[in-house]
Amino acid sequence: MTKGQARAYTADLNRYHTSVDEWNNDAAPSPVGAGVEVGFGMGQGLLHWAQQTPDWRLLGIELFRPGVGSVAAALAKQGIENVGLIEEPAQEVFAMLSKHSIDEVRIYFPDPWPKKRHAKRRLIQSEFIAQIAQSLKPSGLLRIATDWDPYAQWIREVMSGQDQLACQLDQTVAADDLSTIPRTEHTKFEARGRKLGHQIHDLIYCVSDDAGKKDETTVSK
Repeated sequence: MTKGQARAYTADLNRYHTSVDEWNNDAAPSPVGAGVEVGFGMGQGLLHWAQQTPDWRLLGIELFRPGVGSVAAALAKQGIENVGLIEEPAQEVFAMLSKHSIDEVRIYFPDPWPKKRHAKRRLIQSEFIAQIAQSLKPSGLLRIATDWDPYAQWIREVMSGQDQLACQLDQTVAADDLSTIPRTEHTKFEARGRKLGHQIHDLIYCVSDDAGKKDETTVSK
């Protein structure tokens, strides 16, 4: 943690720190939407999301303290007030979130835990996806992106084993192709993957009445 991040962690975090109970009981007047980013890293994507949707309530979940300090400082500097930060495991947070309260969940470039013996540590697991599905409003979205091919396949297998979320987009593009990415947020982890020549996988799932039909559209380039 740099001195600046440590200073922000101490000085600014209280302004943005929240709890699940506070989030669930927030008395803010009927926001247009509510979103959660899981593992926001250094917070570039979360900041961009907050800037683009000032009338949404956003919740950032992260355990990496330098990232939490960094985003707290940026939020304070820019005077952004629609973001809350939680430093707890995402599984514990989603276990307590109110049902059908979230419009969109974003999980961008989570740790792939590439070794087979570490696969159980991957964030994307059936139980966690079930928790997310319970938290989403009707027609809510789950967005996932990864640059690790084996993890992308793992995600597809996990998602195919549940019937609460239907695949809306499954897109794979080359490392040097930014033209068709279905998002405007890019992270340093994505940049590193692209530099290494990794394909980028973007997957979007939607809560719907006919989720069990799994009407999937796959686009590859």
